Amino acid sequence: MEYITVKTTDFRPRLTELLDKVETGQAQVIVKRYGQARAALISFDDLFRIWEAISDELDGPADPKTGRRVGQDHPEVKVELAQEQADREAYRALGLDERWNSFWSWVRSLHERR
Repeated sequence: MEYITVKTTDFRPRLTELLDKVETGQAQVIVKRYGQARAALISFDDLFRIWEAISDELDGPADPKTGRRVGQDHPEVKVELAQEQADREAYRALGLDERWNSFWSWVRSLHERR
């Protein structure tokens, strides 16, 4: 997948072209202003994947039969998941979570691409 970085001044004239690339899954677009990333265009598939990952982390995985998440139906599980999340955040804050560190290295590399 291609990552396209575009300045805000160049964004409007290229909007249709960029939307076509994002829509077909060929690219993700990072919009920069004064050299800083300010926004991104991603496909709905990517957005739904992000939302799903967040829901998995907050409420646990979805039951394949019902589609419900364990944390939605059982308050005690929700508390357990919240505690696990707090532990994960503390672990990340100490810089000990390798997957988290590699993910953010990848995100930073997106901003460096031109």
